[in-house]
Amino acid sequence: PAVADRIAAALDAFERWFGASHPKKAQALNTYGIFCKMTGDLEGAQAAYEAAMAINVAAFGPRHIEVAENHANLAAVAAASGNRREARVLLSRAIGVAEEVFGTAAAARVKTDVWVARVEEALANK
Repeated sequence: PAVADRIAAALDAFERWFGASHPKKAQALNTYGIFCKMTGDLEGAQAAYEAAMAINVAAFGPRHIEVAENHANLAAVAAASGNRREARVLLSRAIGVAEEVFGTAAAARVKTDVWVARVEEALANK
């Protein structure tokens, strides 16, 4: 609870400092989503990741690497929830955007391989 309170305070501060739709707020929401997922709050993680993605899409457009990361995070939540089909769809979107942004460069492959590993691990645990 103390950590959750600190994260909530940080989210409020980011919103005051930067505004509700600033990419810095999306980064904070992403961090909160990670916390939620690690503590088993999959609904909280999904809500945080979706809010972060909405900000990132508005700021950067749908074909940006931050949005790809949001799709990958949502894929990991879907996998942890046992929703294999949704996990694969979201992961495919993430990889598609990453390949558009970076091409098939090694950096993109490393990033997408990490996403695939996270989703496969979550699927294996279901």
